[in-house]
Amino acid sequence: MSSLEKFLQYVHINEALDKFALREKIAGEMVAGLAHLHDLGIVHQDIKPANVLVSTQNYCSLEDRQELEHVFQARPIICKLADFGESQSTINQTSNVCRMVTSNIVIGTPAYRAPELFRPNGSKLSLEDLKAVDVWALGMLLFVIINPDLKYPSQFD
Repeated sequence: MSSLEKFLQYVHINEALDKFALREKIAGEMVAGLAHLHDLGIVHQDIKPANVLVSTQNYCSLEDRQELEHVFQARPIICKLADFGESQSTINQTSNVCRMVTSNIVIGTPAYRAPELFRPNGSKLSLEDLKAVDVWALGMLLFVIINPDLKYPSQFD
């Protein structure tokens, strides 16, 4: 088990991202995970590679080589969103976060923050705004998957 941040550093060196279509698998699991959270009325508010866990344990204990190859081809890795320390549920958002002005919110990692967090003073965030913030951060995470040499989305040397 490792973070996606560390996993990307390792697999990029070995060019496994392309060989096993890992980008597509990571992206699919992250999109499905975020959609599930949003369907439950939960926003994550700190999506980034360090907050995604990656595991290969789903096939490591298999002894039958044919079964191992089948499971590996179907799902070589499992990705899960983690670190819900900044997360909010619908109830908490309604009573707390939506009453706050954006200038007082310092949630998330700067390189992954959405434009919605930089509204003029006095703007209030709705549940839909907070979901959009998650979608922006997911987009930044996908950008990093496509460009694993970058340490963060806005790094251009």
